[in-house]
Amino acid sequence: MPLIDKALFSITMNLVALRIPARKSATFMKRLDGHILRKPKLRPIISDVNDESGRLLLLSEDVVDLQLTALPDHLREYVLTEGAQPIAHALDIGYDFFNAEQVLRKLLPPEVETPTAFEQVGHVAHVNLREEHLPYKQMIGQVLLDKNPRLRTVVNKVRAP
Repeated sequence: MPLIDKALFSITMNLVALRIPARKSATFMKRLDGHILRKPKLRPIISDVNDESGRLLLLSEDVVDLQLTALPDHLREYVLTEGAQPIAHALDIGYDFFNAEQVLRKLLPPEVETPTAFEQVGHVAHVNLREEHLPYKQMIGQVLLDKNPRLRTVVNKVRAP
């Protein structure tokens, strides 16, 4: 039985992307710096499934319409004269996108503080769980294992009587 319902972390981001030739990717990245999607673990340029020689440049979440009104005039003009085609693009992100703290914050009840620190010795993580965390210890351990690929074991430190 899985401890974590990873479907809880499925999010679709509705973005505007520019369909561009692959050879112009670097130029567009440089010119549109500051208006490109910048998120950890997400690449701003992806393959275009409809055109093998093309790429999609994902624009920032501030750009919400296909007329590119959020871009300064000179950049909007550049995009259109260079033949880029603005399109709507749905970007699906899931459990792997989020770090351990973000996952635990969503899974644990709001009144339970999120445990974030642990010591690592080799492939073993030593955590100090408080009394309030004990009902969730298996879930916390699973998240730490999922989010730290070098770990193989998570143990809770306990005090000697």
